[in-house]
Amino acid sequence: MTAAPVPERDAERAAVAMLHSAWTEAEALWASAIASQGAGANPEWFAMRAWSLGYAGRFGEALESFDAALARLGDAAHPADWLAGRAWALDSLGRQAEAVPERDRAIESAGASVNPEWFAMQAWSLGHLARFGEALARFDAALARAGETAPPEWIAGRAWVLDALERPAEALLDWQRAIERAGPAARVDWTDAKLCALYAVSIREAEEFLATHSRGDSRDRTELIARLTIFRRRRMPEARAAFAALLAQCDEPRILEILTDSVAPIFEGVERTRALEALVREASRLGAAGDGDGLVEVQRLRLLFALRDYDGFARAFAAADPARLGKEADKLRRVATALRRPAFPDATEPKLFGIGLAKTGTTSLAAALEALGFATLHYVNPLTNDLIGADDYYFFDAFADTPVCVDFERLFYTFEGSKFIYTVRDPRAWERSITAHMERHLDVHGHADLARKLRLRDQFWYGRRFAEIDSSLFGNHADLRSAFDTYDKRVRRFFEDKPAERFLEIDVSSGDGWGRLCRFLGVDVPAVPFPRLNSAPARARTSPASGEETR
Repeated sequence: MTAAPVPERDAERAAVAMLHSAWTEAEALWASAIASQGAGANPEWFAMRAWSLGYAGRFGEALESFDAALARLGDAAHPADWLAGRAWALDSLGRQAEAVPERDRAIESAGASVNPEWFAMQAWSLGHLARFGEALARFDAALARAGETAPPEWIAGRAWVLDALERPAEALLDWQRAIERAGPAARVDWTDAKLCALYAVSIREAEEFLATHSRGDSRDRTELIARLTIFRRRRMPEARAAFAALLAQCDEPRILEILTDSVAPIFEGVERTRALEALVREASRLGAAGDGDGLVEVQRLRLLFALRDYDGFARAFAAADPARLGKEADKLRRVATALRRPAFPDATEPKLFGIGLAKTGTTSLAAALEALGFATLHYVNPLTNDLIGADDYYFFDAFADTPVCVDFERLFYTFEGSKFIYTVRDPRAWERSITAHMERHLDVHGHADLARKLRLRDQFWYGRRFAEIDSSLFGNHADLRSAFDTYDKRVRRFFEDKPAERFLEIDVSSGDGWGRLCRFLGVDVPAVPFPRLNSAPARARTSPASGEETR
C-alpha cells in the first residue's frame, strides 16, 4: 500500500487537530501542507488554515489566509462560509465597516441554507457601527430562523440594541428572557443591564427593586455593581461608596471595565484623577496575572487616554496586540495615529459638528455620519465615557449633541474649514420629547424642577460640567420653549453671514435624509437606509436610492 504524499498527510492530520480544537497544531500542519504543495496548493487548505488561525486568536494572519483562499478561486463562485469567515476576521480586528458588506455577500450567497448565526453576527457588527435599526432587524432574522434553539446571547444582543434605541421597556423584557433562557449560566452583566433598563423605565421602580432585593451585605459584589450602575446617574455619594467597595474587590477584567466606565460620571477634578490612577494600578496588577481576551489591555489604554497621559498611551498601544483590542480597536488606533503626527494637536484638519439640541435627531445624525465613514462621537467619548471635551476634537472626525452646542462659535473659528449641521424639529414636538427624556433619565419633572436641581450639588452625573451645559442651554431660561427659541435664534444669527458651504440645516423627523446630507458633505449616497433612531415606530420608510422619505 502506497503512503499518501506528505502534503495530503499533513492536511489529514490538520483536520484531526481541528476536531480536537488544537488550533496551533492545526495551523502549523496546514501551513506545512501548503508549503509542500507550492503554487498548486488546494484553496480549501488556505481557508482551513485561516479558521485555525482565527480560533487561535491570530486574526490578522487569518484574514490574509482567507484572502489567499478566495484569490485562488479567481472568478469561480466564492463559498459562503469563506466569505463569512473573512467577515469574522475583520470583525475581530475591529473593522466592522468592512465586515458588514462581506457578511452580506455571504448571506446572499448562502440563500435559503444561510446559517442563522451569520444574522446575529451581522447584528453585532451593525450595532458597533451605531446602525441600531438595521441591527435590530438582523437579530430578529436570526431569532426567527433559530426559534427555540436560539442561544440566550442573541436575545441579550437584541436587548442591547433596544437599549441603544432608547426602547427600555422592550429591552427589559428581552434581558429577562435572556436571563431565564440561560438559567444558572446567565452572565452577571445581563442582570446589571436589566436593572439599567428598569431604571430607564422608572427610576423609582429600580430603586425600590434594589431596596427590596438587597441582602444588606456591603461586600456582595452583584449588589455593589447594581448600586454603582443605578445610582451613578443622580445619587453620587452612594455611587462613590459603591465604587470604593467594588475597587477593593477588583479581581477580574469585567469589574475593571465597570469601574472604568463609572469614573467620569461620578468623579470630578482631583478625585477623578485619583480614581483613574488607582484603576491604572489595578490594570497593571491584573495584566501581570494574565489577560486572556485582552480586556485588561483595552481598559489600561482607555484609562491612560482619560488621564491624557499621551506618552504612556503611545507606549502601551505600541506594545499591544491589535487583534485583542476588540470593539474599541478602531478608536484606539485613531488615537495612536493622531499622536504620531508631527503637528499634533492639529486644528487645520476639517471637522463635522452636529449643533442641534438633544432630541432633534442627533442620534440619527451621528449614526449617519458613522455610516459614511466619519469617526463620530455622540454626546460622550466611549473610550473615556466622559462628555465630549476639548481634547477629543483632535482625535475624531465628527461630534454631536449638547457638549458641542454650548460653544459652537468657538469651534467655528478654531477649526477653520469645518462644517456645521443644525438638526431642527417642530418646537412643540421637541418640548414633549425633551420633557419625557428628562423625566425618564434624570427624574426631572418640568423646567422648574430642572432649574432647581441644576443649582444643587451631586444631582446629576458628570458633575459641574453637565450642570453648566444644561444650565446654559435649558436651565437659565423661562421655560423649555424659551430655551429652544433662544438657541435657534443664536444659531441663525451666527451663521447668517457665514459661508453657505459650512452650514446645513436638516430636519430628520420631517424626512430629510441621505440626499441633502451627502450633497452637503460631497460624498456618495450609501446603499443603506438613512438611520432614523429614537423615533416613533410609525415613521415612513426611507428609500436607499434617493435618500429621502417615501410615503
